[in-house]
Amino acid sequence: MIPIAGLKIIEDTNLGSRVQVRFPRSKRKRIRRKWSKDQRNYVFKPDTAFYTNIKGGYIICHPSMADEIRRQIAHANHEMVQ
Repeated sequence: MIPIAGLKIIEDTNLGSRVQVRFPRSKRKRIRRKWSKDQRNYVFKPDTAFYTNIKGGYIICHPSMADEIRRQIAHANHEMVQ
């Protein structure tokens, strides 16, 4: 956790969803059900949103989104200095 603007960023790698990327050529229900159970047909997509609790003083987000937030804050601070 690194405090930014008085808020702590909590990085959670579990924020995201599984998305099926491989599908069978067959349209039959039995085959589709079989493919949906196979983990090799899915990839993990990180959540691009962040969740804030102002009273608690923290932001919860995926580590990739936390890097983006830090980059934008650094850019905004650099613009204010110039």
